[in-house]
Amino acid sequence: MKGKKPLKKEVKKATVTTPAKKKTSVTAFLVMAAVLCLPVVFAVMGPCLKNGFSNWDDPTYLENNPLIREMSLANVKKIFTEIYFSNYQPLHILSYMLEYSVFKLDPYGYHLVSLLMHAAVTVIVVWFTFVFSEKKLIAIITGLLFAIHPMHVESIAWAAERKDLLYAFFFFASLTAYLYYIRNTEKKINLWWSFLLFALAIFSKAMAAALPPVLVLTDMYFRRKLNGKVILEKVPFFLLAFIMGAVSVYASSRDGSIDTNKTYNFFDRIILAHANLVQYYVKLVAPLNLSGFYPYPDKTGSALPWFYYLAPLVVLIMVVLVIRSLKQTRIIFYCTGFFLLTVFLVLQLLPVGPTIFSERYSYIPSAAFFMLAAYGMDFIIEKNKQKSIVAYSLYAVVAIYSIWLSVIAHDRCLVWKNPDTFWTDVIAKAENVPIAYNNRGHYYNKNGKKEEAMADFNKALSLNADYDMALFNRGSQYGERGQFKESLADLDKAIRINGKLSEAYKMRGQVYAMTGRSQEALADFNKALALNPEFAEVYFNLGIFYYNAGNKAEACKNFSKANAMHFENAKAMVDKTCN
Repeated sequence: MKGKKPLKKEVKKATVTTPAKKKTSVTAFLVMAAVLCLPVVFAVMGPCLKNGFSNWDDPTYLENNPLIREMSLANVKKIFTEIYFSNYQPLHILSYMLEYSVFKLDPYGYHLVSLLMHAAVTVIVVWFTFVFSEKKLIAIITGLLFAIHPMHVESIAWAAERKDLLYAFFFFASLTAYLYYIRNTEKKINLWWSFLLFALAIFSKAMAAALPPVLVLTDMYFRRKLNGKVILEKVPFFLLAFIMGAVSVYASSRDGSIDTNKTYNFFDRIILAHANLVQYYVKLVAPLNLSGFYPYPDKTGSALPWFYYLAPLVVLIMVVLVIRSLKQTRIIFYCTGFFLLTVFLVLQLLPVGPTIFSERYSYIPSAAFFMLAAYGMDFIIEKNKQKSIVAYSLYAVVAIYSIWLSVIAHDRCLVWKNPDTFWTDVIAKAENVPIAYNNRGHYYNKNGKKEEAMADFNKALSLNADYDMALFNRGSQYGERGQFKESLADLDKAIRINGKLSEAYKMRGQVYAMTGRSQEALADFNKALALNPEFAEVYFNLGIFYYNAGNKAEACKNFSKANAMHFENAKAMVDKTCN
């Protein structure tokens, strides 16, 4: 009528009640997702079950880790109160203790658990997506892509990366509980569940510190009003994230995990971070030329390769498009923000580790990318309801794309079969990676291929003459060959480069012992134990040293310590010297 004001369109509220019937529907849907998920995961990632351990972190976390050998309160206390291998991630180590009690060092058991955990994470991702979108199609497509994507193989096939699966499970579970909190009349119990699950996530891996900003992003998406209550409920999340983040940085810097390479200045780091962000998106769409190790690019003078400087422009275009999309929908902003927040810490602005890019870091961010793709598919289908050919065509595209991803993922699982297949694949993608030759050489040496091992150690040192582990490995092989002069030369240099390399002191002590330099041998064995008090092999070597010297009391004491750490052959020597 004339003179009357037009009615304002009612805005849908963020809080919605969940009737009993709908809860039953959600439960049935999740049960169906779990039943379907297991065969899909095992069909695609199943080759992992036949793989052995890698020689990249697996020896430290599993094969040589004294903390997991005995399920005791003393070891549990150490796990929760000490930094291990430049990280504080107690639930990660605790999971290995539980597995070791069942599987010992049988790789099959650890890979089986990883496959089951990936399936469980996939179900949680489906649950989160369904609660978020309230659409089964979006949840199913997101879960399917998450389950089979080749970029996830690294987190599944690499036993030492169990932390990815652990923290992802708790991360998405926490986020789902938070969704129930803000969409179901803000019941406090759901908020407490969210915080508890977040604590479990961040005690599994420090990267879970990205969750509190994602919670804020979720508030923005559902248009929660920013008030004192909303701010206060986030304080415990941010406080725990800050504390655990500080512990993580301290652990990494204390043990040298933070890269201090001065080759790349801060401006370079910004360019590399943009390039990494673009590369994550590209490889999620087309996972080609995947590798377990991505070396830093070579610089020409002070410049990076020219194409790296295009990355900021690409990111700028993406930002403009995302901002413009807000006029039509908020889902693009949400998914892009989710992706950026969860990958930001590993874009190498703060350089951690020897690689510039790692596929495993896409594990959680990828869910947001797949969810956005699923939203796009759902939008097209809804727009063309009267044209069933559109829906069928999209389903066909998804089916073909999924088969392609599955084949690549299946093949990537085979690459992780053993250190030979893994590092040979790395070398095929990048020939200038010293660690690839060193670690393959170590595997060759362990399996009796002495000449191939020496060739790889020499190649690693030709690429980096100051590579401490390659010097140690070559020096060890020289020692085994009886070439003691060459052995000591390599071991001396390795120790000069890295005075904390306990393995080098151990090996040099053995060489000194074999050449009759007893006092120097004893000094090196003690130095190795000072650096690593849990070094079982050194206790065994000391036992041999004292036994040969006729000191059975000291020999018995050291053999007993080695035996307590389950060192091979120590029990026989205890029986021989202690009775």
